[in-house]
Amino acid sequence: MIYLIILAIIIVAIIFKSALSDNEGNSNETSTNTQVQDVDQSKEIIEPKPNNDFNKAYYGTDSLVSKAELNFYRILNNICNELDCILFSKVRVADIVKVRSIENRQSYFNRIKSKHIDFVLCDKISLKPILCIELDDKSHNNAKRIARDKFVDEIINIVGFKIIHMRCSYSYNSQSIKEQIKKEIQV
Repeated sequence: MIYLIILAIIIVAIIFKSALSDNEGNSNETSTNTQVQDVDQSKEIIEPKPNNDFNKAYYGTDSLVSKAELNFYRILNNICNELDCILFSKVRVADIVKVRSIENRQSYFNRIKSKHIDFVLCDKISLKPILCIELDDKSHNNAKRIARDKFVDEIINIVGFKIIHMRCSYSYNSQSIKEQIKKEIQV
């Protein structure tokens, strides 16, 4: 009987040692992929290892906007200074349009979360949007883009904002753009 107890203890010790060495092997694998930092004795934060492929995957952009948008931005910015409003570029639709707490809320949000408006003129004090402007280049002739523009225009109008489209050009008539903006915002 004593031999059976000793044998059972040896088997348990072998299983325990085997399980321990498996965990050490797994933690070595984990440590090559992530770095664990003990913040609190009851919590652990897993951080990406410093030597990752992020530097191969990402790079900075030279400008927030295209060259055509930058030319138009400069004109709009001057107009906004004259009209005493603030100009923002590449504004996410979901930042000026909110989704009500209704059934399928997430589905409605998903439809606007990745869409942007080229330019938004805002009240200087409250930053409430006054006028949205889309600069239409030749990509806006594409059927999918036409449908996207129609959807965004409808949503912008539903929430009570105005949106206008202007053709992308090599040069712009600043006075003509200013008059069109003034007409839309009724200044």
